[in-house]
Amino acid sequence: GKAVSPAYTPGNELGWAALLGGPEPNNLGMDQFRFVVFKDEKWDWRTFDFDKDIDRTIQADDGQTDARNPDLKPFLAHNGKLLLYHGWSDQLVPTETTISYYEDVAKKMGGVSKIDQQVRMFLAPGMGHCSGGDGPDTFDSLAALEQWVEKGKAPEKVLSPTQVKIKELQKELRALAVEDACG
Repeated sequence: GKAVSPAYTPGNELGWAALLGGPEPNNLGMDQFRFVVFKDEKWDWRTFDFDKDIDRTIQADDGQTDARNPDLKPFLAHNGKLLLYHGWSDQLVPTETTISYYEDVAKKMGGVSKIDQQVRMFLAPGMGHCSGGDGPDTFDSLAALEQWVEKGKAPEKVLSPTQVKIKELQKELRALAVEDACG
């Protein structure tokens, strides 16, 4: 069969409770099914028939909320820049979703070398859904885009304030170690 969605990344299971825990599904997805897919505010999730309703779900809004189209030709033709990022500990959207999308774009557009100057992807270890988590969870994406668009400097890496502080602390610790060793 064909996968409908990638699996969640191992290691972020503690965040799944908000989405998957409890006797009822989370309302984030329920409203999509009630109001967009089935157009019935009283729709009962227990009636969902995977064999019939998954296609209905995919086609429900004529692609208006489907952000999976890898054909970025019109966007790239206007010299658009796309900065993708995803947290490895995202508990709502599987990280593999963004990785797969990036790979699909590269394939559709002729390979990574064809998109490298206009599409970049960064994966943040420990970051949850858009922010939060145990890792570096914030970075100045706007500054990275400004450098890219205005100065033509594509981001090679994006550092979060947490990473910058860690690097500064490491330098201080190295300096102290040298000072201590030299007496």
